[in-house]
Amino acid sequence: MYKYTTEWYSQQKKLPLQPLTIYYETMLALSSLRMHGILAMAAFVLLSIIALNTIELKASIVQKPQQIADIAIEHKESLSVRISMSMLHGQGILEIGHDGKETIQVSVPDSWERTEVRNTPIDMLKNESPMLGFVRWHFPPETTVTFRMMDAPDNVLIHNPNRVPLKLSYVYVDLETEEILQDIKLIKDESMTLW
Repeated sequence: MYKYTTEWYSQQKKLPLQPLTIYYETMLALSSLRMHGILAMAAFVLLSIIALNTIELKASIVQKPQQIADIAIEHKESLSVRISMSMLHGQGILEIGHDGKETIQVSVPDSWERTEVRNTPIDMLKNESPMLGFVRWHFPPETTVTFRMMDAPDNVLIHNPNRVPLKLSYVYVDLETEEILQDIKLIKDESMTLW
């Protein structure tokens, strides 16, 4: 195959065949080791890249489950309710107001802190003791109440247990992404997420 073999080379130089064979075998072994080393290094780099991509993919797939807050609104007559929610860095403010002529009951998570009351004296707004993770507030007619949420939910699920129509107007503002969602929904017999 090769024009210049070890035998040919030894005849040209008049060298004994044995030392040249050992030399070429040694060089061949060293180059083989070098080649295996390069291949091993390439395999290691390739496996590292695959492992890092797999970890990033798992992190994107295994996301935090969506946190949903439940709010129950109890009323006897048809009612129109306004909900406004704004979020920034995982914290939020939620405002609930209604224009009804009756006192309504609104149950919110007990971790939410009432911060502001409008259209009624603050001592007229009553609440019951927390039960099962919720506080039931009694909103006098045409009252608006603001709650602070240290760990704001990703979505809100509204329950209307009375089967009387509930018109719900809502606005959601994410101050980080500047996303604004608003809609009007009619809730009668079912529960409904807002966004």
